[in-house]
Amino acid sequence: MRTIRYFDHHEYTRRYLMAPDGIHAGEQHFIACYIIPLMYDLYRMYPRHAMPDGMKSLAGDLIYHMFGNRLVIEVKIGAVQLTKREVGLPVTMLWAIDGEGMLLIDWKTFMHRYLMIMNTGKRRGCRYRHYGPRVKISDLAGIASRKTAIYFRYGDKVKVKDILNAVRRFINGSIRRSSSRVRK
Repeated sequence: MRTIRYFDHHEYTRRYLMAPDGIHAGEQHFIACYIIPLMYDLYRMYPRHAMPDGMKSLAGDLIYHMFGNRLVIEVKIGAVQLTKREVGLPVTMLWAIDGEGMLLIDWKTFMHRYLMIMNTGKRRGCRYRHYGPRVKISDLAGIASRKTAIYFRYGDKVKVKDILNAVRRFINGSIRRSSSRVRK
């Protein structure tokens, strides 16, 4: 089988998030050019659904059926700002990237922190009507243990092989942790 060539997060960030022409890639581009090829390389499978946000009955941006469970991935670029609908979705993990690094975090851990930030804002008088607070991805990097989050900082000397192994370990752990929360 032929392996698909994909970008490491440094190259993707340099080419598409910090592009000198000022035109920056969006979530769909990151999903199509980075996540789907990487996941195919790891598991030899494509997602059951990709970017189903317009389909009200489906949560997340990518849905895989793996090991008898659903892996639901929400993808964000630059910062995380959830809509009211996204807050209650049955998502497995958040995969986010900005100019400072790439974060994979368990959804439950992320939502705990996000709701704490939202409640702090409400006490200070912020009103969230359609969207919650806007949180930088790099600000979320230090909130969880290695079991519930992985953060690759832009510029760190990390081999692609190490990223693949870390992503595989994290996703396999996320599937195990979420199997009791998400229906098959």
